[in-house]
Formats: sequence, C-alpha cells, structure tokens
Amino acid sequence: MKAEVGDQLIIDGPGEPGRIGTIIAVPNEDGSPPYQVHWLVGEYEARVFPGTGARIESRRRPPTPQPA
Repeated sequence: MKAEVGDQLIIDGPGEPGRIGTIIAVPNEDGSPPYQVHWLVGEYEARVFPGTGARIESRRRPPTPQPA
C-alpha cells in the first residue's frame, strides 16, 4: 500500500460502516504505512497501520482496484 498526503484512506469491514479519513502525514519516503489520518467522523487524528479492508483513493492517481 502506498499513499501521499491528501489521499483518502477508506476502511470497510464486515458488519462495520465504512470509515473515511484524509492522510495528513506519510513519514516513510516510499509512501508505506503508518499514516497520520484525520478521520472525517469524530474529527480526530490517529496513526494508522491499514489492514484488511483498507484502500487508498487519490484524486491524482486512479483508484486502487479492489480484489474480486
């Protein structure tokens, strides 16, 4: 998984509503996690190591294809 500041992190899980946050910091030069994320619901920030059900969406790059 690779991300840039400004990308959106979307986490979908079974039985959970999706969570959407804006990536505000990417400490690793190669764009790998962890990411500092500002969550839209709750208006808080957290360091995130995305796992299963997470995807990155960017307005500058095409969306990441989802597994079938």
